[in-house]
Formats: sequence, structure tokens, C-alpha cells
Amino acid sequence: MPVGWWENYTTRLRAGVTDTALSVVEKDCRYVVDKGVLGAGAPGGPGWPTSRVRAGLVIGAVQSGKTASMFGVTAQALDAGVDMVLILAGTRLALWRQTVERFVRQVDFEGSAFRLKKRRLLFPDPGFMLSSSGGLPPSDLYSLVPSDVERAIDNNRPIVAFAMKHPDHLRAVSRQLRETLFPLLEVRDKPFHLVVLDDEADDGSILDAVAEQGIDPVMGQVKQTPRSIAGIWQHLTESETASKHLYATYVAYTATPQANLLQENHNPLAPRHFVACLRTPFDEGEISPRQTTFREPSGLHRYYTGGAVFYERGESADLCRTTPDDPDEALRSAVRAYLVAGAIRNARAAGLGTLDARAATFESLDDLRAAVHGPHTMLIHPSGLVSDHFATATDLLAWAGATDGATARKMLEEDDTFLPASLGEDVLQNESEWQEWHVAYTEAAGAIKSEFDLVATPQVPAWDTVRELLIEQVIPAVRLAIINSDERADDRPEFDPTQSEGAWQAPRDLATIFISGNVMSRGLTLEGLTTTLFLRRSNSPFADTQMQMQRWFGYRGRDLELCKVFLPSEQLSLFRQYHSTDEAMRRMVIAAMNNASSDRAPLPTVLHGRDFLATGKIAKLSQVPLSPGPLPMIALTNDGCTDDPNLGLLTKTFEGASDDVIVQGRLRGRVLAEQFDLEQVADLLDDLRYETYRPGRSHATAEHWEKLQASLEFDSSDPLLPLYRAPKPPDGTAHDAPLAPCPYGIAAYLRLWSALLSRRAPGFVATDDPDLLWSMADLQVKNAHQPRFHVGIRYGGAHPVTTGPLGELPFSIRPMNRSIDDDRFMRGSWGSRNESPSPGGYLGDELFDYHVSGRTPPYKAVGDTDRWRPPGSDGLVLFHVLEGTAGPTLAVGLAIPRGGPDQIPALLNT
Repeated sequence: MPVGWWENYTTRLRAGVTDTALSVVEKDCRYVVDKGVLGAGAPGGPGWPTSRVRAGLVIGAVQSGKTASMFGVTAQALDAGVDMVLILAGTRLALWRQTVERFVRQVDFEGSAFRLKKRRLLFPDPGFMLSSSGGLPPSDLYSLVPSDVERAIDNNRPIVAFAMKHPDHLRAVSRQLRETLFPLLEVRDKPFHLVVLDDEADDGSILDAVAEQGIDPVMGQVKQTPRSIAGIWQHLTESETASKHLYATYVAYTATPQANLLQENHNPLAPRHFVACLRTPFDEGEISPRQTTFREPSGLHRYYTGGAVFYERGESADLCRTTPDDPDEALRSAVRAYLVAGAIRNARAAGLGTLDARAATFESLDDLRAAVHGPHTMLIHPSGLVSDHFATATDLLAWAGATDGATARKMLEEDDTFLPASLGEDVLQNESEWQEWHVAYTEAAGAIKSEFDLVATPQVPAWDTVRELLIEQVIPAVRLAIINSDERADDRPEFDPTQSEGAWQAPRDLATIFISGNVMSRGLTLEGLTTTLFLRRSNSPFADTQMQMQRWFGYRGRDLELCKVFLPSEQLSLFRQYHSTDEAMRRMVIAAMNNASSDRAPLPTVLHGRDFLATGKIAKLSQVPLSPGPLPMIALTNDGCTDDPNLGLLTKTFEGASDDVIVQGRLRGRVLAEQFDLEQVADLLDDLRYETYRPGRSHATAEHWEKLQASLEFDSSDPLLPLYRAPKPPDGTAHDAPLAPCPYGIAAYLRLWSALLSRRAPGFVATDDPDLLWSMADLQVKNAHQPRFHVGIRYGGAHPVTTGPLGELPFSIRPMNRSIDDDRFMRGSWGSRNESPSPGGYLGDELFDYHVSGRTPPYKAVGDTDRWRPPGSDGLVLFHVLEGTAGPTLAVGLAIPRGGPDQIPALLNT
């Protein structure tokens, strides 16, 4: 009996992961297969859409091992009887080859070539794909022999294929399937299930219908790659598969899904049917119910070290350092840090030093691995410009000992460029500038031990030992490599040992400083990366693009105390915000995955930041902050013809003790003696009722609050739930479109603020400091600064109200004479803004309560552009009693201090 695909794969996977991690990988793969690949049941069943196409998304993390999941899903899908799996393996030749190499090594390795051919039909031939010349042109590379396809279908033998995400390659695959496979399906008259796994699916696979409106599909510059992907299975003229027997499942894999999630739903690759999030190992998190991380008992060296480590937990170890203004100083400092870390790693290793390892040969691979430590690398990312890469390399060599720029440029033209051994003289002449990194790593080791509760502090040898190794083993062994699209640049990193004439040698990139830009921004993994100098800047940063550049993420725990990322302070702030918004999105997906009763694809809210956009791949995205701002005015009123429930609410609210507000002898209004907290104000706003406004909870705004609420992992009995409580429309009537500002949305925001006073939630910043992530805020300070609200009534000059609910109050209310438009909105906003109040004069309606508290107002109602009250200030709810046509009615204004949470959802403009 042949071994199953999954069982076969786990024999290789087990060598690199723990039992706990393997269990989670299996469960996550099973979720994708059961909910995604097989989520509609067997092909031909009633659960499939009429198009016979399902599309979904799997979200990984940068450098976390998404490929392991993709191969696991492939194995489990093949075990489940899927007829064909097509893996789209990147937009670049190097990524395509890397994926094929890993698949052959880890999944497709059982037995002899004859047994493999009996097990599956694989195309294209890996021999052509992996050839150094690039193989055949796509028209010849993707070649299927009809008789082979026929035997595969008749014997239930699956087809496994790989294609590069390039229109020519994709069209060649489509042509082969239409010529050889699809005609057979008509003859065999049975369902055929094709699964397409799209690796790095945000790279080249995004279709923005809005941006392409009006573009001629033939002559215009429309995106060909996503159309070519859909064209693999799609009918040429109909929105269904090319054969009535063909059932297709498209699974997008990416760590940066912002654009995938924001695609219009009718786009063929939009994740309409399922979305899943993969989990990563850490020192916290439960396996069931799912969380974004799971507790890995094997320790730090098995943890995924992403944003939570580099931007949060590793802060005490100074893992991220801001660069000085002088770029030359930044370059020298980062290279010294890398080389000192290399010397420390040499001292820790039991085998040969780096220089000796480069020169040695070994009779066997086992001998080499016993004597040679793993790769030690650095990445310098100066910009996306190729010219900057060569200029940086020239500057580095000139500082390291090349006599002049011309000599440095000549060195770069050689096949292998190494740091000049003369750099060792700088170690002796400027020893303190090198030794400071020995001190920094010693301190970082102690901080990492404390933060992650290690048994022992990572060893940092004495400086004398490190200095000797620096000069003799590390500096002369470090190679310089430029990786970009220039023909003078290296092809790709090489971390595997090589064999020549029967002897084994250490990898070419055993110790290498890579200088790169966009080519290193995706897919390729830098083994042994400890030091990164990231100098790239952008005037219009996009989160998804820049998140992929975080090559320092991965599984760096074994040498975490030696890791350093050098970058400008504004870029560090951006990366921290990216991590926070990304974690918030993942929690939304995980919460939906844990909700077994839901049969909808979880579509999390994608977030912008104040200084960045979520993606640049989708045009016309709006930016609407969650915070209602400093002075929201709920201008909607009732018509006053019938009993206005809001007048009754006002009367009930003022049943308690209250006082007149008199300014310079003039009665301006009244204020409650008791102040309201955040939750009381939220309840008050939720009690407002309108004849023409019942938005209900079946719209995008309500869904956003629902997803946000689920991501915060409330206890089901929490009295704050639900956050959003808009009244439902009468049965059989449509909901009203949400207003901005909306009383029920503001109420939800105030409840959220109250909830976050005890939660370090990702995805939020503080309104008093947009650079401060809520997850890193001092919650004691936030609690101390939470506002309490004065509740007041603003009087006007109309006749006192003597009838109805307001007539029952023990004080008289004179309504304001403010005009109301035909849609029942009060015209204008806050009134009575006194430009130059005399001492003791009226400050203006929005500062109404300062006449009660006696405090100095934070701004002038007219002239000052910043209208926020500072953190810790009181807030204000001010009822505006208006003289309506048929009777009094109400508008409500709020003054909200700074200090609350905020986020900026990315929404499609429709």
C-alpha cells in the first residue's frame, strides 16, 4: 500500500519542526482543505456555485513558513482525491525554482522515478525548470503528452503542476489544459477538481476594476497576470469554468493580504468563499480555541520572531536602533555590529572559524556539517534604485580598505568580492567603536534572558577572544553580494554546501553582506540574518509593500540577542504601526475561524494609518477614522408633530439634581450635577430614537463593529456587549444608511474606549499621540485620564416650553431658534462661538461646561484650529432644544477629549 501524501510529507517536515508545531500545521492545513478546498462538498454536489469556482485566501506571516502550509494543503488535498494541483510559484525565476526544489525534496520524493510516475503526473519536467539556462520557452516548457493525461485520468492519478506568475507562462499552461485535458473531461463525463495555490498572491494577482474602468482591454495597459490566472479555468466568454465537468478552487497565499481583501467582490480572484489565518509559535497562545500564536514548549529558538519580538518584546534588548543623520556613519556602525556578531558566533561554534571553513574541503556532507557553523548574513537595503546598491557597495569597500573609489568599483567586477583584510586595522585603531557592540550584545543577552525567561543567559565571550576572531576569521571571510535586476549583480543567495570532484565545500554565502532592494523584498529567505541596515524611505508608504521588506522576521531565536535592525526613526514608527494593524486583522480572522456556526468567509477590516495607506494596489480607498473627532454634532431631529421620544429621554435624564448656567447675568442653560462616564454617555446616545433613522445592524459599519468586537475576545457575559446597538428598522423595511456622525456609532466608540482601558489591543493608536500604539500604552495613565462628561441643555431665545415632557420639568426651557432643513437636520453645527469673549464672558457652546468647572478653556471657540480638549479633560454632552415647526425637538452635540483609541479602516469608495 503506497504511503499517503501527507504521511510522506510529515517524514520530512518532522525533521525541522517540533511535535507541537507539526500538530498545529496539520490542523491549519486541515482547516484550509475542509473549509476551503472541500468546503462545497464533492465536485458536482449542490454546495458548489453555478460558476463551479470557489476562491479563498490563506494569510501567513512574513518569513513564517507559508510554503510549509501550502505543501501541506497540497498533500492533504491529494490524499482527499483532488484531481489536479497547480502551484503558482512567484513572479521571479528564483522564487519559482526555489519552490520546485523544495517540493521535490520535501513532498515528491518517494521511491524510484518509476514509482513516482505511477503515483502522479508532474509537469513541467523539473529538469528543465531547474536548469541554469532557464529551460525552454513557455510554449515548449509546459508540454503535456495527451496519452499521459489520459492514463492519469483513467487511473485516478493526480496531476501536479508548477507555473511562474507571468502572463506567457500562465497562458502556456491554459493552452495545454484546453488542448489536452478539458476535451478528455467531456469524453469521460465525470467531475474533475482543479486546485490552484497562488503563492505570494498579493504580488501580481490583484485586479483593481475601479482603476481600470474605461481602459481598452486590448490596447490599454490592463493587468494581464490576474486575468491569465483566472483564464486557466475560466470559460472564454462565460463566468463559469471552461468545462461543465471542471470544478476549480483558487487558494491565495500571502502574508500581506490588504489588496486581496479590498478587491471588488466580483473580481475572479477575490476571496469570496473562505479566509483562513495561519498561526505561529511563540511563548503564549492557546491551540484551541485558536489564537494568532500558540505556545511552543521547546523555547525561544523555535519561536517565530516577527513584529511582536522586534517592535514590542525585544525593545529592552534594543533590537531596533534608529540611524544617525549621517548615512556613512550609519553604514559603518551597522557593518561593525554585523562583524562583531559574527565573531561571537564563531566563538560559540565548536567547529572551524569562518575563514578556515571557506578554505576547507570535506569527504562527506556529514563531516562538513559537523565542522562548519551555519550562515551568518547581513542585509543592506539602501533604496529601490540599482545605482544606489552599487554606490553603497563602493562606499563600504572604500571604508573597509580599498584605496579609492576606482579600486572599490574594480573589486565589485570580480566574481567574488570580499572585505579587505586591512579592515582589521580599524579594529585596532578604533577599538572602542567596535567594542561598544560587544557591550551592546552582552546587555542584549541579559535582556533577552529576562524577557523570555531563559534558563541561562546567552554566552558572549570576552572581548579579547572576539577581537582576535574578528581580525583572523571573520573580516577576511565576509563576501559582498549585490542582488538586484542588474546583469552585473549576483543571481540569488546560495546557502547549501556544494560538491565538486567528490569533495564538499562550505556554502558560497557562509558569511555575506547582501546589498539589495526590491528583489530581496519578497520570498527569498536570508539564512543566518542578524544585522539589517534599512535606509529606504517613501513619501507615500504602503503597508503591504513595506511589510514584505522585513526580511529580519523569521525564526531568529537562536541568536536573537545578536540581531540588530538599523533604520530611520520614522520608518521604525511605520513598521510598528504595520505590525499593530496586521495583528488586529489576524485576530478578526481567527475569531471568525473559531465561530463554527458561521458559514460566511471572514472578511476582516483592513486598516490604514495616519501616515500610511494599507495598499497602493487598489485605487480610490477612503480613510475614515474610527474616532468621531473632537466635536461631533448629531444634527438629525424629529419633526415635532408627534410625541418625540427624545424629549422624554431628556426629561428622564434631568430628573436628578441640576443647576442653571448663568454667565454675566444671562441664563445660558442648565447642567446636571452628576457627571457621566464613558458607558453612561454611550447608553444615553443609544436611547435616542428617530422617526427617519433606524440603521439596524446589517450594513458595513455594523459588520466592522462586530468584527472588531470579536477580535477583542470579550467574555460573552460582558455588559459592554454588543458595542454597536443601533435600533432595527420595522420588519419588512430596509435599514437606513448610517449617518456620520451617528449617535449609535459614537456610543459604540465610547464603549470601545471603556473596554480598551483594560486591554492592550493591536490595531489602535491613541488620539493624543498617533505614534503611540495602544498595545504599548500605559493603561494606568489611560485609566487616570478617561473622561467624565458634563451633561447640559443649551437654552435659546424662544418662548418657554410649557407642555409635553419638557413642561413637566421643575425648570423652564427656552428653545433655540435654529433652522432645520427639509431632511430634518439642524443647519450648521455648534453655535454661539464668541470670537473675543470679555473677561467672564460666554466662551461658546462647545465650551459650555467650562462655565461650570471654572477651569481655563484649552482653546478659543473661534480662531484656534485645534479644537481637541487635552487628555484628562472633562467631556460634554449638550442637548440643543430647538424650536420646531410643530413643537420642540432636539439635536445633540458632544465634546470629546483626546486620549481615546483610533484606527482608520480602509474602505472602497463606491
